[in-house]
Amino acid sequence: MKYTIVFEKAPNNYAAFSPDIPGCVSTADTPEEMRLMIREAIEFHFECLQLDGEPVPTCSAWTEMTTVAGRKYLVVYEKDADNYVAYVPDFLPECEVTGKAVEEVQSKVQRAITNFFSSKKMNRERLPDPSAWVETMEIPHPSEVRA
Repeated sequence: MKYTIVFEKAPNNYAAFSPDIPGCVSTADTPEEMRLMIREAIEFHFECLQLDGEPVPTCSAWTEMTTVAGRKYLVVYEKDADNYVAYVPDFLPECEVTGKAVEEVQSKVQRAITNFFSSKKMNRERLPDPSAWVETMEIPHPSEVRA
């Protein structure tokens, strides 16, 4: 399966996570190392889930880019048991919303981004530099692996 992986540049390193796999994160010094580390973390996470008899998550997250003040920022969308969630990793926690329908969270996250930008502009503060990007990573789901 192709899992969505969100990468972020932190002040001293890189971090990565998959919105579809709660609790599985990794850090590294370079993007190249981060790709290896998050793959290993996900594969290990899947093994642990299977050993504990827990279901291994499938893919449901998706992303899009939004432009604010001429800069492109990543928007992540997830589906949990009851709601949809949308957030901008570079603007957390200010730009995280939930809703019952995709259209609702798309509208809400755009309003949250507009409000965040307006408050920064009004207070003469800089927007955070875009630091998050997304890649997909082919990682075998246990249901796809022959025993």
